Amino acid sequence: MVTEELHSIAFETQICLYGLTIDLETSSLPVVMISNVSQLPNAWAAIIWYNVSTNDCQNLVFFNNPPSVTLSQLLEVMSWQFSSYVGRGLNSDQLNMLAEKLTGEVRFHSVEPYNKGRLSALPFADILRDYKVIMAENIPENPLKYLYPDIPKDKAFGKHYSSQPCEVSRPTERGDKGYVPSVFIPISTIRSDSMEPQSPSDLLPMSPSVYAVLRENLSPATIETAVCPPPFNGLGC
Repeated sequence: MVTEELHSIAFETQICLYGLTIDLETSSLPVVMISNVSQLPNAWAAIIWYNVSTNDCQNLVFFNNPPSVTLSQLLEVMSWQFSSYVGRGLNSDQLNMLAEKLTGEVRFHSVEPYNKGRLSALPFADILRDYKVIMAENIPENPLKYLYPDIPKDKAFGKHYSSQPCEVSRPTERGDKGYVPSVFIPISTIRSDSMEPQSPSDLLPMSPSVYAVLRENLSPATIETAVCPPPFNGLGC
C-alpha cells in the first residue's frame, strides 16, 4: 500500500575546525510518494501516524511492526489535524463524541428505501425537500429544516432540486382533468429490535401533497387499512 512507502531525505556534511573533524547528519520528516491526488489522505495519515508514534526519524520500517497507540493519543492527533485546517482544535465535547463513535456501541440506522436503486429514480435533493415523518395524530412533519449551522434547507439544496414540489390537481366538473396523476411515493418502515407490532405512525410517509389528496378522497379507516394490511396467520401490523 502507498501508506507503507515511507521515504526519508538524509543530509550529511563534514566540518573541520582547528584540526578537529566533525561529521554531521540529519534527515527530513517521512515522505510518501503518490501518483494521484486520491492517495493524498492515506499518505498524509501515514505521516501523521508516524510522527506521533515514534521518535526515530530513520525508522523507515515503522509499519512492519507498528506500536499500539492509546485512544488519548489518537484524539490528540485528530485535534491537531483539525487545528491545522481551521485554526483551533477540538473541544472536550467533540473529542468525547469521536471517542464514542470509535469505541461505543455500534448502531445501525436504516435508510431504506433511499438506496442506490431508489436514488436513480428520485434525486437525493428531492428526498431532503419532501422527507416527512408522521408525528402525533398522524400529522406529517418535515424534521429537516436547516443545513448546519443555520442555513435554510431550500437555500442550500434549492439549486439541486430536479423539479418543483408536486402539486396534485383535483378533478373538475368539466372533466378536463378527471384523473389524479400518479406520483412516485417512497415508503419505508422504522426497524425496531423488539417484536412489538408497528403502528401506522411508525412509517415514513409520502409527500404532503399526495397525503392531502388521500385524506380528501379516502376515509381515515381506508388509509389505515391500505398502510397496514390485514393479519396473516395471526401476524400483521
